[in-house]
Amino acid sequence: MAARLGRTYNRLVDESGGQPEAEPVIALRELVESVPAVIYEAEPGVDGVWRYVSPHIHTLMGYSPEEWMADPAVYLECLHPDDREAVLEVEDRELETARAGDVTTVTEYRMVHRDGHVVWVRDEARVAGKDDDVVWRGMLVDVTAERALTDTYDTYRSLVESLPGCLYRSETGTAGRWTFLSPQIESLVGYSSSELMDDSRKRLSLLHPDDQDWVLAEELEGIAAESGTQWVREYRLMPRSGAPIWVRDRGVVSGTRGDRTVEGILTDVTSSRAASDDAPAAPDLLRLTCPKCGSVWAGEKIEACGQCGNSDVDAVSLDATLRELASAQEQLESLVAGIRGHLETLKANVPERTDFSPPSSRGRLRIVTPLHEDPDAG
Repeated sequence: MAARLGRTYNRLVDESGGQPEAEPVIALRELVESVPAVIYEAEPGVDGVWRYVSPHIHTLMGYSPEEWMADPAVYLECLHPDDREAVLEVEDRELETARAGDVTTVTEYRMVHRDGHVVWVRDEARVAGKDDDVVWRGMLVDVTAERALTDTYDTYRSLVESLPGCLYRSETGTAGRWTFLSPQIESLVGYSSSELMDDSRKRLSLLHPDDQDWVLAEELEGIAAESGTQWVREYRLMPRSGAPIWVRDRGVVSGTRGDRTVEGILTDVTSSRAASDDAPAAPDLLRLTCPKCGSVWAGEKIEACGQCGNSDVDAVSLDATLRELASAQEQLESLVAGIRGHLETLKANVPERTDFSPPSSRGRLRIVTPLHEDPDAG
């Protein structure tokens, strides 16, 4: 480390034509070593030598800077086996692009820590030098928590969108508004989730006039109960089409007293109500999925797919799905809290300096190369 900083110092001397003050060099060293990322300079290619790597490499990968720079094979060995080939191919392609202009390349991939656990890194780099003496100058940032958040969110979103009903969160009382509605609400009542959440009057107006009083009364009783109290009730809604539908509302009270909300799921049970004059029982619904055509629907028993007729369907208890959904939500909230804490730590650790002039951004190009496809793309 001292030798590398010594060369930096000598370069400053050469460029300035005289002896620079020691303070800028010390400030530069302190800044580099305090940044919670790996700052590096490396030759391109499989056999490229790492000319410099900051001390954070030990935190990120478990190796000292000296170990990392001594053998280029260490980096290759640490690349995740499933990403190694793609990373090397991307580097070759991006090197040619970066040579042609003022370009920053950004890639995310997996590495394997010395102790064996997987680390996601974001690699941002630029080419420096000319002709045959070019190097990558960049930084490696640990984005494992961000990736975990993305994966958990994808699981949460997939569960929400595959539910055979509308997941909701709402305030209580006659003026209460929906604060969350899953997209299934539109097929249920003919209004989009944004339409209903933007107008607090919509929640009350959707309740059938003959059911408004007792539904709101039971809701108030539920809010007065302990957090976690659950219920199952059936009532009518007035969709945009005008023909009333019967829904089964499986809800739970959440939050502290004085700040209560209702979370639950609405499923259409109009057909089962029409089959009997008496109010049907409220068994646990099943989330049925057809592996052949991908249809998802709710049922009180395992039945053939109405879309393609396939009888080999997958059935999962709706209650089990909701429990899995609640678990995913807890993971999301925990990860978000962790990332916020991490960001606060970063702000506390990075020294504030205002005497370093940022380089001009004119003409710069930022190339982001995803090795792993974005689930929202396409």
